[in-house]
Amino acid sequence: MTVIVNNTTSEKKIEEIIQKIKTQNPQKGLRKHFGALKREIDGLEYQKKIRNEWD
Repeated sequence: MTVIVNNTTSEKKIEEIIQKIKTQNPQKGLRKHFGALKREIDGLEYQKKIRNEWD
């Protein structure tokens, strides 16, 4: 299922979509899609590396 949410989508509509998804498949939640990306490299080290490529 694909849901497109843009800046004009109301908060109420988003909550309705989330509830609909939860009732369709209760084992799969949306929490796994929120938060920071898990990477092997530290965020600060990555920024320094990228910025040094410009020099």
